[in-house]
Amino acid sequence: MTDGLFVQASTKDLPDVAELSGREGSGLVLTGPDALDGALAALEHYKIARPVLVDRRRYATDKRVRGTEPFCQRWLRKQRQLGTAAVLTDSGYIGQGDLAALTAVLGQTARYIDREGTPAGGVWAVLPLHRRWLREDRSLLIAQIKAYGVPVALVLEHEADPLGTRVAVEGLVEVLDGPVPTALLSTDVSALGALAYGAVWTAVGMRSSLRHLYPVTPFKRHGSPSALLDPVLTITSIAKILRVYADASDELIWRCPCPVCEGRELAWLGTIPPGMVAAEAGRHTLAALLERREELAWLSPGERRRIWWHFRCSDALWLYDALGLVDRYQWQKPGFLKSWLALHP
Repeated sequence: MTDGLFVQASTKDLPDVAELSGREGSGLVLTGPDALDGALAALEHYKIARPVLVDRRRYATDKRVRGTEPFCQRWLRKQRQLGTAAVLTDSGYIGQGDLAALTAVLGQTARYIDREGTPAGGVWAVLPLHRRWLREDRSLLIAQIKAYGVPVALVLEHEADPLGTRVAVEGLVEVLDGPVPTALLSTDVSALGALAYGAVWTAVGMRSSLRHLYPVTPFKRHGSPSALLDPVLTITSIAKILRVYADASDELIWRCPCPVCEGRELAWLGTIPPGMVAAEAGRHTLAALLERREELAWLSPGERRRIWWHFRCSDALWLYDALGLVDRYQWQKPGFLKSWLALHP
């Protein structure tokens, strides 16, 4: 699992992501209440030889449960029976200042490990966190993680970009620098930054709904399909990408060498049937990020990886200016790129 950039997807997306998640350096996190069934299909029908995990994600529904809720023992036991690469706890949500929820998740995980006698790294405490935990409350978070000593997989809540501020990135890096193995679930391009700074593994959502934890809201989101514009390390709507392409189709940035695009210009996503766009855009995004992850994996952990990520963020922000994406097309430079860049290796 080390250095893995996994595909996080719902069971219904399994046919679209099975090949990608079987690539070297990849894996699969099936997500939702039917994830155990999806994992069975992934292992037995699709024969995925890379790590397969399941995230129940009961922290993310409109009726999200609190982190003080007991784990479902059947859910944990079934993962063992299926032979998933590790057990992910079916944690509830850990809200602002909710120390009881945090310690409940960590404590239940520690007791499960002791009772089952599982090896190190065999069980990961899923920590779905309100944004304050990486900011104002980070010292308390780190102290509790260190005290319980169990591996943790973070899920970061935000309405748009959980790592869009320097203080949030600094908080994540401080957790990653600690003595406890740490992973990042439900993320996006920042998966590469997390790996560069020491995350054991990361998982990128196939669709935008799985690229971070949205706050509970009475309004349903119906965002348009989005895709990675790799040279600027930005996942944005295909409609926005096509508007820029119409003016600057001669730019080399449009030709994508990822295994899904196979050298085609990214505008091909605008030519396929509407019902297929989201899946193909997700596959392109994951394939391109896996190519970037392969670059990273060639470098030894530590300073060299951090420098690599620093320069990738710098290059992306330079291209924003060179292409006039802000001045001509009113794009906003992603906060996460500026925040990661502010961390000098």
